[in-house]
Amino acid sequence: MQRRFPRILGLFLLALTTLVAFHALAQSEAGPGVMTVSSFSTINGGADDTKILDGEFDDQFLPVAGAIQLRGGSEYTHWLKLTPNPEAVAGDNGWRLRLERLPLDRLSLYLPRPGQRPESRYLSFYYPNEQDGVLANGFVFELPDPLPASMYLAIDTRIDLSVTPSLLVDRQYHVDERRLASLYGAVYAAIIVLVLGSLALFLALHERAYLHFVGVSASLVVLLAALNGHLFAIPVLKLTAWFGPGGVGGLMILFAALALGFGRYFLRLAEHIPGLARQLRHVEWALLALVALSLFGIDVLHGWLFRIGSLLWPLASLAVAILGFMAWRRGQRGALAFGLIWLGMAIAAGMRIAVMQAWFDSVVPGLVGSQLMLAVAVFLLSIVLADRAMEFRQRHEKAQEITEQSTADLQLEQRRRDLIEGLQEALRGAPPGDLQWIAFRRLLSTLSGLLPNEGIALVAFGYHQLDLLLAEPGDRSDRFKQLLGERGGNIKGICRGRTPMQLRFTESDKVIVEPGQTPPEEQVCGRFAVVPLEIGKPGWGGVIIESEGDTQYSNADLRRVAELSTIAIEITDEAVSQLDLRRRAEIDSLTGAFNRRAGEAMLEALFERAQQGRLPLSALFLDIDHFKRINDEYGHPVGDECLRLVAECLRRQLRGEDVVSRYGGEEFLVLLPGQSQDQARKIAERIREASAALRVKHESGLVKFTVSIGVAARKGDEGAAAELIERADRAMYQAKRNGRNRVQLASTTPSGGDFDPGDLIL
Repeated sequence: MQRRFPRILGLFLLALTTLVAFHALAQSEAGPGVMTVSSFSTINGGADDTKILDGEFDDQFLPVAGAIQLRGGSEYTHWLKLTPNPEAVAGDNGWRLRLERLPLDRLSLYLPRPGQRPESRYLSFYYPNEQDGVLANGFVFELPDPLPASMYLAIDTRIDLSVTPSLLVDRQYHVDERRLASLYGAVYAAIIVLVLGSLALFLALHERAYLHFVGVSASLVVLLAALNGHLFAIPVLKLTAWFGPGGVGGLMILFAALALGFGRYFLRLAEHIPGLARQLRHVEWALLALVALSLFGIDVLHGWLFRIGSLLWPLASLAVAILGFMAWRRGQRGALAFGLIWLGMAIAAGMRIAVMQAWFDSVVPGLVGSQLMLAVAVFLLSIVLADRAMEFRQRHEKAQEITEQSTADLQLEQRRRDLIEGLQEALRGAPPGDLQWIAFRRLLSTLSGLLPNEGIALVAFGYHQLDLLLAEPGDRSDRFKQLLGERGGNIKGICRGRTPMQLRFTESDKVIVEPGQTPPEEQVCGRFAVVPLEIGKPGWGGVIIESEGDTQYSNADLRRVAELSTIAIEITDEAVSQLDLRRRAEIDSLTGAFNRRAGEAMLEALFERAQQGRLPLSALFLDIDHFKRINDEYGHPVGDECLRLVAECLRRQLRGEDVVSRYGGEEFLVLLPGQSQDQARKIAERIREASAALRVKHESGLVKFTVSIGVAARKGDEGAAAELIERADRAMYQAKRNGRNRVQLASTTPSGGDFDPGDLIL
């Protein structure tokens, strides 16, 4: 419906436009030659009516063809001299003079009578004759037979309009009268039925869009009735004639204000474009102020209010259409159809105004066709609103579903809170390699009590470079391993698709065996639910739940499992990220070794542990020889490469539990827990020899360098880690004094003297 609606609307508008065009062509071909018309306008007091009727001013009447433009104002009287063509009217009896029913204050037809004063007949738009009926479609004067040679028609109007008088044979008049009366009645009835239906829907659904639609449609039907003159023929509503043309203009302004309000609400401008919504609200209040002004019936304002209304009616419809197209560009549902409908209403309003202002001569098609287009537009708007009602119903059903789940959600909330608090506490001080295992074990413990099951497992592959398979209870691990071996491809596809699914495996299912694998003697059968985990690619994982018997879980059950699993993944990811951030803050960016602050913190921890357990702990203090000279002669990039090579050399020569930190510019601290001084010396010798073999490329050739290393081991009577570092540091400087590129033990280092380390820095 949403995709076909613009096409259907476009075809309808094309067909309606074609119909109106053919109608206009037919009207234009029927009229010429039947009567000639000439016009003459007077200002009050400028010419005597008796003299005009006596023919004294006939030489001032100017012939006109087509529509006759009338200037509005209470001081003007417009005279038309109507001269039937004897040849065109010969042979027919019973003629009528007809003008379109426009907001004219008074029409006075004068028929000549030999030797007597002319016979006069009067009609008024605002005060129609009761014998004309409620749905009269024009100003009609019954003419005598035979037709007089000429007639005078005086017209008074307070607003600028155009008229097109025409002569009709009685039979043609009655056919047109019945046809147009039926059409007007059908238009009114259709809009009123839609108004009442929408009002009922508003009372049932409390959807404000229907109330806006009722306001727009009701104001439109009243406006059309006023423009057609039918409003003033209804017994009670005829009192509105007092408001005159200004009241009709006020109705057009009222429709413009309601249309803008409807578009603002239906398109949700307050949510998407709040600034524009506020401006439109101000415009609506300003228009309503003009409507209030039109109720005072001030004579000097009639023309202005009518002209303002004639301008705002189509412009407001066009503005709503533009808002619809803007909302459509943002992807709002129903906005394109809404914009196209209001574009059609703008065209129809423009046609109606164009006829009244004589911008084209197709009077009947302009009046009739515009009302047809407006009626159809209201009908199509009701269809768009029906689509909105379906959306409202869906929201209502969703809200009801949420309400039904509220009890279960309250129970789930406690589990969620317990899981969050338990995970945060457990992961706070957990070793880096145990974070994922601890988190998933707690998640399984929570999920096992959430749903009735035979067993539950959690599988994760490539999650922070780890592969895990945990089962609850533990004796179900082999069953889930066999399930992954047989159906791993299916389960992986579901997990990658991120949509929970329930599977039922039977013995008749074909199990695909990979090349080189042994077919299972007895394949896994049963009903399983697979809930994917939010693990980034290329990793994947999921929760696999084996249901009891043939029980099938609801979508709400699977959503609860997914929610708790997501919480566990998020907390674990956050813990891993925080650990990674801490490690990054402790790492020297150039060498990849720990920085000095991290090295000192690890030294304090290792020293306290060694002291409490009476365990050996050794430290190496390493310095690159002549490092300043390397920077000065070869540049800092070469010096940086020397530092990186030394750090890599240290990592290759040490164990996993040993600690390497960059202590200063070219100084490294190495901590060797569990190593005696003799063992540390051997490690230092390997490091020294490996460092001496390193080379750095430079444009002038290969650059080589050496290191000096001081070795110290923890003494039983040492009370602080700083003493251990100080002894290793003194040993390193002693190695430099002894010629560099050597290892020096702290035991041979004197504790005092006038040794100045600055003497060795080059």
